[in-house]
Amino acid sequence: MTDAALSFIGANADQPWLLVVSWGPPHPPFESAPPETMRLYDPESLQLRPNVPAELASDLKRRLRGYYAHISALDSELGRMLDKLDETGQATNTVVVYTSDHGTMLGSHGYDGKRLPFDESCRVPFLLRYPGVVPANRTTDVLLGAIDLFPSLCGLANVPVPQHCEGMDLSEAMRGNAMRAPESAFLMHIQRTKAGGESGKQAPLFRGVRTDRFTYAIADTGRWCLYDNREDPYQMRNLVDEPAHAQTAAALEELVFDWLRRAQDRFPLDAARRRRAPVDTPELAPRPPGSPSF
Repeated sequence: MTDAALSFIGANADQPWLLVVSWGPPHPPFESAPPETMRLYDPESLQLRPNVPAELASDLKRRLRGYYAHISALDSELGRMLDKLDETGQATNTVVVYTSDHGTMLGSHGYDGKRLPFDESCRVPFLLRYPGVVPANRTTDVLLGAIDLFPSLCGLANVPVPQHCEGMDLSEAMRGNAMRAPESAFLMHIQRTKAGGESGKQAPLFRGVRTDRFTYAIADTGRWCLYDNREDPYQMRNLVDEPAHAQTAAALEELVFDWLRRAQDRFPLDAARRRRAPVDTPELAPRPPGSPSF
């Protein structure tokens, strides 16, 4: 895929272009990583996250080795593409985005795979290079969801964001400028049925939000989790049923309901409403005929 991308970049140096390279790795089977990058990692020296159950450690270190090896291989492939932009004189007028559609649990909280509100699943890298426009060696805490990529890239390219486009143009933050940042990013299970990874532990259907400090999620059976990511970065203490955090849970729940209303998402909330703190929340608006499912 990288070879094809390099050919494309070289053949289109004199005109505008858009290229999406959707590498498959890092993805199971992790042992399929190239031997040269597998040799970079000793399984026994790898450190698992503290939220991984001890009984999973032995097998997970072997898989983690392959996961890291795949990532190292991708680093090299991305480097080849950046070198090609330099060689063809296109680096200064090309926006380069490196990101992922999801993370992977790899045993954290006993889960495998994805489709979960935990940071291991939903917090992914987002690296951006646009010389002269995007400041180098800078990071930002502005919340960014996949739905924001389209309008933000329009903003960086100085083209109007189409009216039908969902999401928020965060290009000002990418340029290093101050802007009103999103209060939350929406989280959701991407399927209609429960799904599990190799461990067999199923990921429940849920909707939730991630703010700059908290993660909150409602499962199809009711309130599920609340984590203070500042005090508990590995999300090991679920605060959802603790009275001292009831107001925080209620406020975050309002954010979830707001997202659901905007998306016309009829997620099953009856159980959540029975368990929630008393908050005056209007019912979801009826879904217009012909509108999409989420």
